[in-house]
Amino acid sequence: MSNSWKKYAKLRTKKYRQEWRLFLVEGTRLCKEALRSDWEIEAAFLSESFAEKAFDNHWKRLFRERTLTYRVLGDSNFRRLADTQNPQGILLVLRMKPLPPNDHERFKGKNFILILDGIQDPGNIIKELQQRNFTVISSTPQAETSVHSLQVKPPLAFILGSEAHGVSPEIQQLATITVSIPRHGEAESLNVAVAGGILMYHFSSIIYSEKSKHGRKYPDNLPAEKSPERGKK
Repeated sequence: MSNSWKKYAKLRTKKYRQEWRLFLVEGTRLCKEALRSDWEIEAAFLSESFAEKAFDNHWKRLFRERTLTYRVLGDSNFRRLADTQNPQGILLVLRMKPLPPNDHERFKGKNFILILDGIQDPGNIIKELQQRNFTVISSTPQAETSVHSLQVKPPLAFILGSEAHGVSPEIQQLATITVSIPRHGEAESLNVAVAGGILMYHFSSIIYSEKSKHGRKYPDNLPAEKSPERGKK
């Protein structure tokens, strides 16, 4: 039992997370959210320093409310268990929730989906979304259509790639629409977080503005445009 915590260090790799259906949650903010949630917590660990200096009555109450016990590890062992470079001293092991019997339910009621290129088999999920009437929008600096000139109806899905490589040509071809984000000044590119934020904010502003004009019902006469880039050789 003294070394039973070591098995959870394997959860730093995807293989064991998927096989055991468990994952690690670290840090004070995320652990508080997990303790207040309905997620099943399998185990809890504190570093010796955290237990002595930071594990106050507030934390103890959160653990009591979940009837959750914890184990204190020496600081060096806690660092071996943690997946972050500078762990804060508290870590929970959570069990993944089961997927819905019909996996298509994950898209039900969604107005926006953000797709990151570089994940495994993004093409499959793009095709599935299009079959479910999502307009799939890909962003690339080379696109002739500006994001500001585009009007589309939800549901929407956005494809983003890395700042260094962008979205791959194969995935670009799967998009319904390809757009560019206008830039000013000398910046050569936008990082993925900024690009995603601009796209989500831009289209959500349009959609909710139109909803307010039409009594929360989105107008039917706003077409889903087709990309002039799609299909070009």
